[in-house]
Amino acid sequence: MKYRHEEQTAELIKKLYRQEEGIMSAERAVAGVSRDYKKYVRWMAITKNRMELAEKMYHSKQEGLQEGHAEEKLEIARNLKKMGLPITQIAEGTGLPIETIERIT
Repeated sequence: MKYRHEEQTAELIKKLYRQEEGIMSAERAVAGVSRDYKKYVRWMAITKNRMELAEKMYHSKQEGLQEGHAEEKLEIARNLKKMGLPITQIAEGTGLPIETIERIT
């Protein structure tokens, strides 16, 4: 009887071992997915920050270009006014309002 009991126990042990192995395998898979997800979230945060920085830089550059363009128009209007051109022609050529050109010294 001793031998028969050991045979039944051995089968049960093998069955439990296979189940445990499956559970452990599933736990490893879940841990791997969790690590991958954390890496993905971290990567997305870095990418978002880079895109926001690039957008800020772009807008800053555009603002700087617009300011430079406006200064250039004022300089051209100033030179044309010194040359004695009528204010209406200066406004037409530069696109600046007549009031702005009148205030230029």
